[in-house]
This record gives sequence, C-alpha cells and structure tokens, in this order.
Amino acid sequence: MSESAWVLRGVDAQTRELARAEAERRGVSLSDFLTEVLLTGAGAVAESEQAEEPDWGPPQPGPRENFAFRHRLEALERRLGVSAGGLESAVQALDSSLMSLGARLDQTEALAGDTAEAFHQALGELTASAAAFRKRLADLEEEADSLNENQDLAAAATAERLESLEVRAHAAEAACQSLTAAQDTLRDALAKDFNDFTDEIGRRVEDEVNAARVAADAAARRADEAVNRALTALRESRELFETGLAEHAQETRARMQAAFSDAAERLGALAERVVASENATARVSEQVNARVSDVEDALHAAIENHAERLRQVDAALAADIVRASVENGAAVQALTDEMREAHETLAGRIARAQLEGASAVDALAAALREADDDLASRIARADEHHRETVAELNSALADLNQRQHGATARLKLIDASVTDVTTQIAALRGDAGRYWSELDAALRSEIASAASNWEVRFGALSKRANDVERQTSEGQHSL
Repeated sequence: MSESAWVLRGVDAQTRELARAEAERRGVSLSDFLTEVLLTGAGAVAESEQAEEPDWGPPQPGPRENFAFRHRLEALERRLGVSAGGLESAVQALDSSLMSLGARLDQTEALAGDTAEAFHQALGELTASAAAFRKRLADLEEEADSLNENQDLAAAATAERLESLEVRAHAAEAACQSLTAAQDTLRDALAKDFNDFTDEIGRRVEDEVNAARVAADAAARRADEAVNRALTALRESRELFETGLAEHAQETRARMQAAFSDAAERLGALAERVVASENATARVSEQVNARVSDVEDALHAAIENHAERLRQVDAALAADIVRASVENGAAVQALTDEMREAHETLAGRIARAQLEGASAVDALAAALREADDDLASRIARADEHHRETVAELNSALADLNQRQHGATARLKLIDASVTDVTTQIAALRGDAGRYWSELDAALRSEIASAASNWEVRFGALSKRANDVERQTSEGQHSL
C-alpha cells in the first residue's frame, strides 16, 4: 500500500506525528506501519479469544502415550480451528478495513478533484484579481501623478497669490505707516500752531481787555470828574441863585429847587449808567477771558488750513476790540466835551437867568432836560454799540468753536479711515491664512484618503492571496 492510502482525517496531530516518527524509525512507510499495527492487534485479539474459549471436550483418560498424542492432536486441531477462526476474523476485519480504506480513497479522490477544481478556480480568480490589482495600481499611480501635478500647480498658484498678498500687505503697511507718520506730523504741527495761536490770541485778547479796562477806568474817572465838576457848578449856581434870587417869591424858589433836584436825579442816573457800563465792561471782560480759556482748552485738535482764517478772525476781532475801545473812548470824550459844553452853557444861562428872572429859570430847566435827554440818548447809543461789539465777539467765538469741532470731526474721520484700512489689511491676512490652511488641509485629506484606500485594497488583496496560498498548501498537503 502507498502512504496516500491512509487518510488520517479526524486523528489528532500528536498521534499522527508519533505514528509517522515510529514508521520512519522502523524504515517502513506510514501505511505499512499502520497495516502491521492493525494485523498485530487483530492477532492479539484472536489469541485472547482463543485463550478465553472454554474446553468442553470429554475428560482425558490417564496418562497414556497414544491418548496423549491424540489429545495433542485434538488440541492442535482446536488451535488450528481457533486460528482459522481468528484468521477469518482478521481477514474480515482486514476486508472491512480495506473497504473503509477504499471508501476513504474514493472520498480522497473526490476531495482531491474538488480541491484541484477549487485551486484552479482560485488560481483564475487570483490571476484576475492580480490583473485588476495591476490595473488599479496603474490607475492609482496615474491618479497620484495627476494629483501631484494638480497639487504642484495649486501650490504654485497659492504661492504666487501669497506673494501678491504679501506685497499688497507690505504696501498697505507702508501706506499705513506713512499715513500714521503724516497724521502724527500733522497732529503735532496743528497742536503746535494752535498752541502758538491760542497763546497769541490769549495774549492779544488779554492786552485788548486790559486796554479796554484801562480805557473804561479812564472814562469812568473822566465821567466822575465831569460829574463832580457839574455838581460843583450846580452847587455854585445854586449858591448864586440863592444869593441872587433871594428876593424872588416862594414859587420861584420852589421851581428852582425842583429844577435842581431834577438835575441832581438826572446826574445820579447818569452816574448809575456809567457804573452799569463799567460793570458790563467788566462782565464782558470776564466772559471774554472765560471764552478764551475755553478756546485754549478746546483748540488742541484743529486743522492747519483753518489757521489763516482763525488769524484773520483774530485780526478782525482785535480790530473790532480796538475800534470798540476807540469808539467808547470817543463816546466818553464826546460825553465829557458835551458835559463841559453843557456846563458852560448852563453857567452862561445861569448868568443870563440872574438877569432874566423866573422865565429864565424855566428855560434853564428845559435846557437842562434837553441836555440830559441828549446825554441819555448818547449813552444808550454807546451801550447799543457795546452790545453789538459783544455780540460780534460771541459770534466770532462761536464760529471758532464750530470750526474747532469740524476739525475734530475730520481728525476722527481720518482716524476711522486708518482703522478701516488696518482692519482690511488684517482681514486680507486672515483670508490668506485661512485659504492656505484650507488648501493644505484639503490636499492632506485627499492624499491621506488615497493612501488609506490603497492600503485597504492592498491589505485585502494580500489577505486574499494569503488565503489562496493557505488553501493551496492545505490541498497539496491533503493530496
């Protein structure tokens, strides 16, 4: 028998290895060793059955030589019969073993045919899979090459775009820096010019206010002197009237006293108006000082193109103040001259009144009232002119404040423009960074996906090839 006649399916690996090692040790094949072991086991079973078979023969006679020979012969016959039975049993066992071995051989042949067919089918599938794998690998290589080319093109385009963005960003930064430097220079120049301008205008306004205050004080002193002279003249006139007109009647005296009291009241009102004018001048000076202080505090953020206008306004304001001071001085001087003329006229009229009597007293009172009315109208015109001057000053200061607010608004607009440009530059940088990050992430994701798919497919193909090799080796081993 050949070694392939025995199919050891169902026998554990350790027993199979021990049988193969024992057959190699004896120098026989595995099938011969198994057949020998089977026959030896069958003979041992027959001998044990023969040894266990009871002796049912007749009792043996005494020890005779012929009977002993017969007995031996019978025993030999029995042993031969038992051996023949054991041999028959062994032959039957051998036949059954041969039948089972033939069935197993048929199964093995069928299994070998199935295995060969499955092997050929698996080999065809493996060949087709290998061809498909080669084709897919070539496609993957082409896709990888095209992907690399696209990636290189995209990287080059991205690099060019980044370079252009960097150039634009550097240009924008340089523009912002130059704009910031120009703005700082403009701001410093404006601050310096307006500080100088505020100092100059404050000095001029202070000088003009001091001059106006000095002129007002001088006018007030001159008015006081004129009033004192008028009062002195009136007292002298009264004394003259009292001494010269003592002979006149009580009515004339009463009328003279009324005229003098009226003149005194008018002079008191005139003095009150002069004091009110001085107070108004002081208030205007305080207001001008307060406004100038406000202007000095607020004039720190204006524009250079308004400096000339402000200087013109300052010149006009100084001219108006000088003109107002000159006009006020002229008005006070005219008032003083008129009061002097009125005093002289009054003295002349009093002298004439001493001659003319009671009618002269009435005419003198009328003249005094007329002179007082004229003086009041002149004072009213001077007050009106003073109010107009103050209104013009307030208007000029309001215009100055408005221009200052406009300059501040323009500077705020410039700051907002610079902030907007800076924000746009930051947005451009953020967009470039996000675009580069998204492109890098997309390229990395595509490369990782392609590599993962290739690894999965290669792993599946390798696993399938290993399975085919394992099945092939098992089929060869079974054959």
